[in-house]
Amino acid sequence: MMKKNRKGTGHQSSFFYRCILCAAGGMLMGVAAVLFLAGGHGADPMNTLLQGMSQVLRLSVDACNNLLSFTFVLAAFFIDRKQIHAGTIIFPVVTTITMRILTPLIHADTLLHSVLFCIAGICIIAMSIALSIYADCGKNPYDCVTFGLMNRTGLSYHVIRWILDGSMLISGILLHGTYGVVTIINLLVLGKLITAALALLRRQSGICSSVKIEEEISL
Repeated sequence: MMKKNRKGTGHQSSFFYRCILCAAGGMLMGVAAVLFLAGGHGADPMNTLLQGMSQVLRLSVDACNNLLSFTFVLAAFFIDRKQIHAGTIIFPVVTTITMRILTPLIHADTLLHSVLFCIAGICIIAMSIALSIYADCGKNPYDCVTFGLMNRTGLSYHVIRWILDGSMLISGILLHGTYGVVTIINLLVLGKLITAALALLRRQSGICSSVKIEEEISL
């Protein structure tokens, strides 16, 4: 009886730890978004869309992030609802909280700061998404759709991201969202950076994800 209780506690602890990893990914996403905004050289394509939505809907960027996240979750429910779990809610909530806290605090005072913010943002956003996938407690809202489309079409992760990111970038530009050289860099390399970050995480000790990265993401 005691062994059974310990086993259950261990399972709950594992799930709790995976949720913490997902929350850490959400926090890093918020940090990256704020760094991109402060850097002023564009952000990832999603942020271009969010800024465009913010202007048209007259809502804050983090409020638009919640709205877009809900849209992705709704789409994923019809495409592949197995991708949705606790992490799907945790990730955007933590991202929004982080953005609200850090936006008034982070500013680029010099060109050097601006460039460093943008470089750091690219690396951080890749690790953020990799963490949310590796945690294996539900994909973040965007990746719920990405992995669902992968399963439906057989296309690789970075190809699906190119398609979705390109669509969001075009939509964001049409809505007068800001973009720049960093936006194009993210569009071209982010998918590959995420797969590299996932490979790095897989080598580290810690949580044993039930997801086989090689099977889910074709490099």
